[in-house]
Amino acid sequence: RMWAERAAKAGVAEAMFNLGLFMYEGQGGPPDLPGAADWFTRAAKLGLKDAQYNLARLYENGYGVTQNFSLAYQWYLVAADVSGDKEAHADADRLRPTLTAEGRKTAERFAQTFHPEPAAAFASAPTTGRLAQTR
Repeated sequence: RMWAERAAKAGVAEAMFNLGLFMYEGQGGPPDLPGAADWFTRAAKLGLKDAQYNLARLYENGYGVTQNFSLAYQWYLVAADVSGDKEAHADADRLRPTLTAEGRKTAERFAQTFHPEPAAAFASAPTTGRLAQTR
């Protein structure tokens, strides 16, 4: 966890994701769900599909963040539409009917205009995994 934290703080997108995963699972220290959400958010903004998916899952279930189906839907859409994740597409489809028209519209607009931050161009290392299904 120490090395992942150093690399994450240096701006390495995959390290941000891995640190979020370590914090979520409590590897190398106690679980820290808000910390995991923070690092998944940073990596998601850099375009890492698994970070986008995991962040959506955190929002859907209220783990480390305030439960927010609109933000979950938003990040599932980004992972599905921008990054091509089929599982995220299915999860977005599952959540869509639970949202208000305004919540859907806001999330869909975000996903349609999402562009990874420039640091994503330098990200190439494989990530370590996804959060387990909670349903």
